[in-house]
Amino acid sequence: MEKEIVYGVFAIDVELPKETDSKQELSNLAESMKSLNKDKMKKGRFVRAYKTLEDAVSECYDSNGWLISRELEAPQGVLNGDKCSFYYPMAIEINTEY
Repeated sequence: MEKEIVYGVFAIDVELPKETDSKQELSNLAESMKSLNKDKMKKGRFVRAYKTLEDAVSECYDSNGWLISRELEAPQGVLNGDKCSFYYPMAIEINTEY
């Protein structure tokens, strides 16, 4: 059985405060990113797969950068959604036997 490695982009949800508070939202995001471990990574939501690690990392970088920019530019004190998601890459081993 032959195996191939592809690189997946996965997402993990981060709780948001009831009202927008950039400082608190960025703190929650940073804590979630710092506490990411293999067990939590396995529970992430699959988004998409790429052939190269560079492409997967690039999507994560762009998506997380957009998330941080949105949180910094959001008006303060308005109602928030329940969650936001941050993205991370992970290798996926697939069987190529047909």
